[in-house]
Amino acid sequence: MSDDTDYGVPREEQEVDVLARIISESFHAPVESIQERFPKVGPDNLRVYRRAGGVVAGLWLIPMAQWFGGKSVPMTGIAVVGVGPEHRGRGAAVGLMKRMLQELHESEVPLSGLYPATQSLYRLAGYECSGGRFQVEMAPRDIRVKDRGLSLRPAGPDDRQAIEDVYRVHAVGFNGHLDRGSYVWDRVYEFRKQPATGYVVEEEGRITGYVFVLQQGREPYGYNLQLTDLTALTPGAGRRILSFLADYRSMVEKITWFGGPNHPVLMLLPEPYFSLSLQMYWMIRIVRVAAALEGRGYDPGFRGALHLEVEDDVIPDNAGRYILEVEDGSARVLRGGNGNLRLHIRALAPLYSGFLSPASLRTAGFLEGDDESVRTASGFFAGSTPWMPDMF
Repeated sequence: MSDDTDYGVPREEQEVDVLARIISESFHAPVESIQERFPKVGPDNLRVYRRAGGVVAGLWLIPMAQWFGGKSVPMTGIAVVGVGPEHRGRGAAVGLMKRMLQELHESEVPLSGLYPATQSLYRLAGYECSGGRFQVEMAPRDIRVKDRGLSLRPAGPDDRQAIEDVYRVHAVGFNGHLDRGSYVWDRVYEFRKQPATGYVVEEEGRITGYVFVLQQGREPYGYNLQLTDLTALTPGAGRRILSFLADYRSMVEKITWFGGPNHPVLMLLPEPYFSLSLQMYWMIRIVRVAAALEGRGYDPGFRGALHLEVEDDVIPDNAGRYILEVEDGSARVLRGGNGNLRLHIRALAPLYSGFLSPASLRTAGFLEGDDESVRTASGFFAGSTPWMPDMF
């Protein structure tokens, strides 16, 4: 890393303006819209990369958490990584990412996550694909669910905490779902400056499901629906929401939302008259090996020990041998051991999330280990297919 580089929070308003311009030119977004988002991100979460005293690249950090194995693991999301057009091709993006990861490691953050515009850059920094974001598309006339027995009403300001509680109960059961903070929740309530209308389902006086809808005009008449979120904790709540969406059939041709291959609401449809398409893979990076492994949950019925040897050429403190001991759904990590399962930090990410099995990683050449260690790892990291509905 050259001596003329520097990294940190913008020092003055002029550097904030340069960062806004870089993001605008990188993502084809108006400078004004970028500047409007800075207060939501928070000035302390903006980062710039300087060369010879001038800002050449930047990003912003989104502190939150992510569910794995039924436990919420602190995770810092990385967004809008951009390099000024005149500074591209000279290693600024890689330098920025490495400095940022060193900062997160020193701050004892276990995980980092992002949606990649290009995978090759982030793989150089130790990230790897660890789950997907899927779009569900259906026509109201094809839903064919008629169950209006439960109360459904517009959501009010006083419902927000109950809605967040419903999401949290749902999310804990799915590897990869975000433990949402205000930044992500605000995107549920308002998408691209368009407020979404929320509706809640109640059972015995408590909210057990909700849906947020946006109307999008289409030619020559009518409109489509974009759902910014949909969650149901009971079959009744799921059927009530589906019936509510089916009742749009006279004017709406298409409903789209972001779910997953094992979203429980899809199981309530009498026929699979919907399409499910992968929109994007998301990537995670194990920033602190021991903290990440101890932070996630495991099958309470599985116990044993796994000897790992991890290679990490970006965060040297991560490199070396570990013993992962699992019992009663929790883990303890010790330094040392035999290193029977050998892998790069990149490969640890999809193993950790459950995106790829140890056997698949070994077949692809990303992991080396004996059959017994592979079987043990399979038991440790088994779980639901990792996906998330949120973009950040």
